[in-house]
Amino acid sequence: MEEIPVVTPAPATTEQSGLAPVEASEAPTPARDELATQRARLRELMPRINETRIDVSRAKQEPSPQELQDQEAQQQETSVEKPSLWTRFWKFVGFGEE
Repeated sequence: MEEIPVVTPAPATTEQSGLAPVEASEAPTPARDELATQRARLRELMPRINETRIDVSRAKQEPSPQELQDQEAQQQETSVEKPSLWTRFWKFVGFGEE
């Protein structure tokens, strides 16, 4: 079996690719200043945002006392004494009390 040589291409230079070299400018620009202030503001707000998220998730999980009373009242209104499954079965078959 013949071995196939592996050839890796040499990195292209900027002259070969036709692209101009990109130089990072360290000079502050209005857009960079704006971005930096937004990041700083976000760092300040993140603890409050997370706290609010936790409060909202707790509020969703824990029903208010009014909601609990409403649920209990609704259950009492809708709860009707139903015969047990066996009682209904024996009535269906014809051996149950009428």
